[in-house]
Amino acid sequence: MGVILLVVSWKRHRQKLTYSFTLLLAVLALVFPIILFLFLAFAFVLGGPIPQ
Repeated sequence: MGVILLVVSWKRHRQKLTYSFTLLLAVLALVFPIILFLFLAFAFVLGGPIPQ
């Protein structure tokens, strides 16, 4: 999804349209899975989903 939005952003940039919004969406779509994985990893390191 993020790659598609990056391509759309690049095409809008070449056509001199406003592309900052699609660029922002693309960056968020690429970064969101990484952040989600890090949160899950830290959750399991700190004790997992079951409280002790």
